[in-house]
Amino acid sequence: MCYVSLLYFLQLYNMPEKEIKEHQLFISSLPVLFKLWKDNKKTISKKKMLFKILFFTAISAPFRWLQKILFQGKINAINLNEKAPVFVIGHWRSGTTHLHYILAQDKRFSFLEAFQAFFFRTAFVSRRFMKPLLNKLMPKTRPQDNVKINASAPTEEEHSLTNLTHRSGMQSFFFSKKHQLLQ
Repeated sequence: MCYVSLLYFLQLYNMPEKEIKEHQLFISSLPVLFKLWKDNKKTISKKKMLFKILFFTAISAPFRWLQKILFQGKINAINLNEKAPVFVIGHWRSGTTHLHYILAQDKRFSFLEAFQAFFFRTAFVSRRFMKPLLNKLMPKTRPQDNVKINASAPTEEEHSLTNLTHRSGMQSFFFSKKHQLLQ
């Protein structure tokens, strides 16, 4: 039902799928968006994009709240001292994605899927309908290196940080010039 409604919205407002694929702030939160807006001199260069981001942020809010209510206690109870996580840290284009893909082949490691990264705050409660939607809307390969991707592919944790904080390095893709918002 929600999947069909979202596709209808995309057609109604003539939103090219390309815009959905290329903007990670579509499932952000109002506090993060406000901080980005404030940090970037409150300049709005593309009001249509801002509207879309605010729309998707608003319709995702109930899912964010539901996930927080249902899962926050379980998440807080996880003891990372018992089984310490492994983080892959490196500069862009240095092979971190390749290493993620290699580690994902080993069953001793878990990894963040593209769906979980892009829909981090709603992944537990929206996976039945949002994961197929993401699979449909995302490109089949990464534009920078032609690596095959889908909603289940291993993904860097940095993508989640884009929606969790206004201090993510990924924000430089969206705000490459300090005085332009949502270019």
